Amino acid sequence: HEELLSGSSEKFNICVKDQDVINVQPVKSVYVTGEVKKPGSFPYNKDMTLLRAITLAGGFDQWAKKDKVDILREEKGGQKTLQVDATKIEKGKIPDVPLMPNDQIVVRERKFF
Repeated sequence: HEELLSGSSEKFNICVKDQDVINVQPVKSVYVTGEVKKPGSFPYNKDMTLLRAITLAGGFDQWAKKDKVDILREEKGGQKTLQVDATKIEKGKIPDVPLMPNDQIVVRERKFF
């Protein structure tokens, strides 16, 4: 509950007693690395897409190679790499890519030579 996490209400604050067991669910995240302004991990939600994750990471920096963004995804049997052209998504030419929990987005640097 948001009220419990923010500390704005005592309504959901439960007194813990000796021998109580507290179960904490792991937080599902997506990870953004490379040529973005604020790389890091971000909480996953079911509406998370590639561009939304990039936005959470502060957007592409000036050196980003937007036409070849990698999404690394764990699947049965190993890791899969999806290569996406984010410039086409930005222009509405292809749909934004839905993300899965624990996806890692890698934005590579453009080469100038």
